[in-house]
Amino acid sequence: MLTYSERELATISALAAMAGVEPMLQSHINMGLNVGITETQLQELVRIIAESISREQGNIANNVLNKVLENRK
Repeated sequence: MLTYSERELATISALAAMAGVEPMLQSHINMGLNVGITETQLQELVRIIAESISREQGNIANNVLNKVLENRK
């Protein structure tokens, strides 16, 4: 059975790899941070998306992550 943070990390990973789902990605990044996923883990996930899926999806995910982090300050 997955923990809440593991489940959110899997969801964020899937959403970050898809085009056109930025609002859902933003929501799940927030939820992930709420259940213990760290900023560093999310930055690493964005790097992996950029390398494994596409630079464009990595950039989109990075922009969404930065927006979420800025809004949480």
